[in-house]
Amino acid sequence: MARTTKQPAPAGPPSWLWPALLLCAALAYVPAIGGPFIFDDLTMDSLNPNGSPPLSSLMRSSRPLFYLSLWFDRQVFGLSPAPMHVVNLILHLLNACLMAGVLKRILALAGVEEIRGHWLAVGLGAIFAVHPALTEAVSYIVSRSEVLSLFFCLSALFVFLGSET
Repeated sequence: MARTTKQPAPAGPPSWLWPALLLCAALAYVPAIGGPFIFDDLTMDSLNPNGSPPLSSLMRSSRPLFYLSLWFDRQVFGLSPAPMHVVNLILHLLNACLMAGVLKRILALAGVEEIRGHWLAVGLGAIFAVHPALTEAVSYIVSRSEVLSLFFCLSALFVFLGSET
C-alpha cells in the first residue's frame, strides 16, 4: 500500500506584507503632509482664516459630511494643514485596504484560487495606495470629498459582495 503524503497548501503573502506596503505608501506621502493649503483649499469657507460659517449652514450644504469633517478638523487642529493632510492620508490608506478587500472578494467570486486571489488583491491594493494619479487624495485638503466618497462606495461594495470569501 503506497503512502500518500499530503502536500502543504501554497503559502499566501506573509502577514507582515500588507502593513509593510501601507507603511511604504504612507512614507511616499510624507512630503505632502508638510505642505500648505493650496489651490482650492484657499477658497473653502471652512478653512477661511477670518472665521468659518456656522456649523448649521455647513450642514445644509450639498456635501454635509465633507464640510462637517473640515469643521471638525478646524475645531481640533485649528488652521494647521498638516493634521488635515494626515487625516486625508489615513482615509486614503483605509481606501487601499478596502480596495484590496473588494478585489479579493471579486476574485473569489470569479473562481480564482484563494492564494492567487490574495496575492493579486494585496498587490493591486498596494498599487492603488501609491499610484501617482491619487496624490490629490493627500495633497489637497478639499480632495477629502473624493476620498470620503470612495470610502463609502468601497465600503458598500465590500458589504454587498458578502463575507463568504
